[in-house]
Amino acid sequence: HEGKFRKRVKLGDGSVTILISAWNGEDKSNKKNARINVIVDTTLPKLALRSPAASDHGIIMCRTTTLEVTLTMIESYPDRVQIEDVEARQDGVYFTAVVPVNEDGKKVLKARGFDKAGNVAELILEVFRDTVPPKVVFEEFPAEVKGGKGAAVVRFSADEPLSQVKVNGQALPINKEGKYSLALDLKEGRNPIAVEVTDLVGNTGTAEASIEFLSDLMLSRMKDEEAWKKALEAYYASQDEFAKMAVMKEYVDKFPEGTHVLEAGQNITAGRKSRLPEGILRTFQKGIYLFEKLGVELALVPAGKYALGRDGGRDEEGPSHEADLSAFFMSRTEITNAIYAKYLNLTSATGTFAPGIVREAEVWKPAQGKDTEPVTNVSWKEAADFAAWAGGSLPTEAQWEAAARGSTAGPYPWGPAEPDKDKCNCRETGRGALAPAGSMAAGASPAGLFDMAGNAAEWCLDFFHADAYKKIVRGAKDPSVTAESFSRAIRGGAFSSPAPMCTVWSRIGLDPKTRMPWIGFRMVLASK
Repeated sequence: HEGKFRKRVKLGDGSVTILISAWNGEDKSNKKNARINVIVDTTLPKLALRSPAASDHGIIMCRTTTLEVTLTMIESYPDRVQIEDVEARQDGVYFTAVVPVNEDGKKVLKARGFDKAGNVAELILEVFRDTVPPKVVFEEFPAEVKGGKGAAVVRFSADEPLSQVKVNGQALPINKEGKYSLALDLKEGRNPIAVEVTDLVGNTGTAEASIEFLSDLMLSRMKDEEAWKKALEAYYASQDEFAKMAVMKEYVDKFPEGTHVLEAGQNITAGRKSRLPEGILRTFQKGIYLFEKLGVELALVPAGKYALGRDGGRDEEGPSHEADLSAFFMSRTEITNAIYAKYLNLTSATGTFAPGIVREAEVWKPAQGKDTEPVTNVSWKEAADFAAWAGGSLPTEAQWEAAARGSTAGPYPWGPAEPDKDKCNCRETGRGALAPAGSMAAGASPAGLFDMAGNAAEWCLDFFHADAYKKIVRGAKDPSVTAESFSRAIRGGAFSSPAPMCTVWSRIGLDPKTRMPWIGFRMVLASK
């Protein structure tokens, strides 16, 4: 029709060649041929997701407001792809489009792929936008580890699948169940635990914790500091120097390598000397002191009013009366052979008749096995010279009886019980010889003095008068019998004396030149 020709040709699937021939009139000599190759395509193209990867449930996860999606069209003659209303750019068989994902949660994207034959394929994409960081939950673990090697295991879990897990910068393998653990070697002090996890879309969650490791050394230091704190509190709260020294010593005994041992030692040294005469130190036993010059233990007899003598006894023992005495120190035992030998070597004393002391190679020393026995066979003057050289004196009778008796009613330093071998070395106890000084602790006086009854009788400072207690001024301050006589007082009885001669009020007197193997002495020192 008007030079145009049309014919409907039935085609099958696949490639078909159509031959077209044209000529004028009946003469076919001028026939011309043309071929048209036609491909018949009725097969729908297929779309497949290339990226991003979908989860096992076929869902694309993302956390941004846009999502770049790349699809593959499985088709010999692809044409174009649309995702929602966005035309994808083509790169061979790959089609990429950036589509908006503005809201959190699930969204469905519709993709359509067209081939050149006009066949259309559809693909539904499920997208889930997730901007919530993954949550890390620690399982229970110790906040504090005390002692030992300092090892701990930290366990935690996450509430969603993860792509990366780090603890203190150390990456851990991904666990599909979301449970993780890590063994830690703890350092002394605070050990921070920083967990950082990343989910499949890149959200990052963090959690922090810490474990305090108290090493054995730290625990020791803490105990040291706590003990020192308590010691200082007790030290400054007390007005008693013995108590103050005791708390410092307790600290040193418990922590011999402690941080504050030096300071404690300085406090002890200060306490030993505080408010005491030169050369006298406190010991750690309350009421007991040390005469540094000779290493002699002293007891402090406090100031006060003391009952002396008794009524109804031997004539020289009464009457009972009261004396007001200043405080004084008295040697806890009779002066021993060892101490007296030291005195002889330190002074110009010409010698001694004491049976317990010998001279060898120009040196005075105790006879074998006699070093702790009381020195005896000394005259009153020899005893008085020793005491004066030491800076003190022999005790007055009032001092001696107050030290022996204290506030007790007598008749013995320990009270009313009769002497026995644990309390007193006298005739009745059957020892029959001198005993080491201080060996009968059960017979100690209230002031802590030993052997005030028996063992060795003791010289006193006073002249002896049988009627001295009848003439003494009642309530006199620090009374002493100074009226001369041919005798000096002796108190306490000896190992050979009967028990009644060992009472606190028993008095005898002897010529001061007398030397007897049962007479010794002890000394007193002023407390100020």
